[in-house]
Amino acid sequence: MRALTTLLSASLFSILASTAMAETTGGTINHFDRGSQTITMNSGKLFSLPSWDMVYGFSAGDQVVVTWASDGANSIVSKLVKVPQSNSGES
Repeated sequence: MRALTTLLSASLFSILASTAMAETTGGTINHFDRGSQTITMNSGKLFSLPSWDMVYGFSAGDQVVVTWASDGANSIVSKLVKVPQSNSGES
């Protein structure tokens, strides 16, 4: 029983630590690379996608907020949200 409690505690700590390490970045999508399953932002920042389905409906030029975490070598996207464009020309 004690080993199970220790294992559950370690798993919970790992989940909380990885969630706490997530960062968010806003910007504009500049380029998609399906071969390497990445997106490049207008800032030059490169993000790896765990699934190409994450970018369905997105286009180059879209303003987005990216939630991501580093695995040491790559910035892995966990969430990608399109920022609604304002209609500044309307009164």
